[in-house]
Amino acid sequence: MREAAEAAARLVEPGMRVGLGTGRTVARLLPALAARGLTGLRCVATSPETEAAASTLGLAVEPFDALERLDIAIDGADQVAGDWWTVKGGHGAHLREKIVAAAAERFVLIVSEDKLVDAVHAPVPLELDAFGLPSTLHAVGAVTLRAGIAATPEGGVIGDYTGEIADPAALAAWLDAIPGVAGHGLFAPGMIHDVFVGGRDRPLKRPARAAATGAAAERRGPGLTTKLTALPVPDAVARLRGLLQAKGVKLFDVIDHSGEAEAAGLTLRDTKVAIFGAPRAGTPVMEAAPEAALDLPLKVLVWRDGDQTKLTYAPPGELAARYGLSDELAARLAAIDVITDALAGG
Repeated sequence: MREAAEAAARLVEPGMRVGLGTGRTVARLLPALAARGLTGLRCVATSPETEAAASTLGLAVEPFDALERLDIAIDGADQVAGDWWTVKGGHGAHLREKIVAAAAERFVLIVSEDKLVDAVHAPVPLELDAFGLPSTLHAVGAVTLRAGIAATPEGGVIGDYTGEIADPAALAAWLDAIPGVAGHGLFAPGMIHDVFVGGRDRPLKRPARAAATGAAAERRGPGLTTKLTALPVPDAVARLRGLLQAKGVKLFDVIDHSGEAEAAGLTLRDTKVAIFGAPRAGTPVMEAAPEAALDLPLKVLVWRDGDQTKLTYAPPGELAARYGLSDELAARLAAIDVITDALAGG
């Protein structure tokens, strides 16, 4: 790790504005950076612990209220996946770390080999607003609070998301859309410029951008996503009811097309459509694009195709393109990705 820390420190040049992360990895970086004796550095720390350690080594640390941008930020990570989705925040500083990373022209990670994973997985650190905490916990569902952990400098409560992560992009968007979640530890690949690994003589090669998203996802028809679930259609619908209830999402109706066909003396493969949503999420979307009401509330087709049960729906990205929605508005619809991922997982 010392060599990786020194390699990252060599990226810093005199006069740079530098973001310093938090944790054991950064504790190795700070001596390497201080030993270079660079002049004119302006450093921003992501935690009081890092600020104290950097100041002791003679690095000039200032509050992050006078700089709009940083030249470089360097930090550690808890997990780095093959597609470079990253989980950070084991020390509870992930909100500040993400703010600093987003402000940097170059965001660099230093990790050990054991932090490299095939795909990111729980736990994902969360910073939750203390106001309305029970409501936020109910909305997130799969979450545990860390016992004995002090509040963050912003007064936040630290917890961990413990559910499945079939699609980290969808989960990140869903968490971002919950008002009481001040920050989460999922860092998208696009934020990261370099990953240095202890014991390797060069940084990781950037992976090719993944083309597919979601669990067992396929494209079917114009602008649709289909996922597989191991459950038969009735059990899948029952499971969907439970997932929606746990997340505080209203199930408006389940249209039983095959049942209606049978009542009319016709036959149709087992086909049901679940209609669900939340006014807090959908109303701003329809305010911005009234025509979006044609696709809201959200809908998932649960249907039998031979010996497989499939979940088909219009994904948030398709709805955003269809109605010209901003990223912020599209994120309000991301619950459909998260819920179908959970359903696809069984």
